[in-house]
Amino acid sequence: MYRIYFNLLVILLVTLVSDTVTAAPVITSISPSAGPSSGNTTVTILGSGFTGTTAVYFALTPATSFNVLSDSQLTAVSPAETPQVVSLTVVSGDQSSTYYVYQGNWQVYVANGSGSSVSVIDPVNDVVVGSSIPVGNNPCYITFSPDGAHAFVSNQTDNTLTVIDSTINAVVGSPFLSGGTFPNPIVTSLNGGALYVANDNSGVIAALNASTGGQYGPIQLEAILAPWRLHQTETSWG
Repeated sequence: MYRIYFNLLVILLVTLVSDTVTAAPVITSISPSAGPSSGNTTVTILGSGFTGTTAVYFALTPATSFNVLSDSQLTAVSPAETPQVVSLTVVSGDQSSTYYVYQGNWQVYVANGSGSSVSVIDPVNDVVVGSSIPVGNNPCYITFSPDGAHAFVSNQTDNTLTVIDSTINAVVGSPFLSGGTFPNPIVTSLNGGALYVANDNSGVIAALNASTGGQYGPIQLEAILAPWRLHQTETSWG
């Protein structure tokens, strides 16, 4: 009987100690909240419960290094990542997240309608970067994926969509837009999974998988309509 009571007391004490060690971290602020996609930015994280920190992640990528300064403050060095918004997570028992923005080396893309190409401009130095990028005939509209990693160019004359990797400024795909003619504006879904292209001369909206270029199928509007503008709502879709 005494042994049973003693064991229960030990279990209770161990549980209390365990709860103290694995208390969930709480992030109240980070500074800076954004940095270049090349990484190597020291981010100061304020909050509580950091004493037992075992890891810090930027999305799914571990921080290059981290240093726990106190239970309420730590620093972490950002790894390299493509331009996007990611969760910054402190792991210590349970996890707690906030958001960190990876900023790219922003560039201006220009569709050269008569040259069947796209020019890239460095807006900091106001100079053209490298050679023009060959695309389809009569490019007219450019949009970017939400993470900035790809540019999508609609080519009116040959009914194609050129996909450009913006990190290397090179063409990585050129799917044909079946079911419509004279493609113009493009929008991407908020999660970057889908593309929608308005075909001005045929009343058709082309819907594509942004990763593979495969079409979900044309969306037929009334034939008399000439869709010219597309806009997305703030609700996550696609």
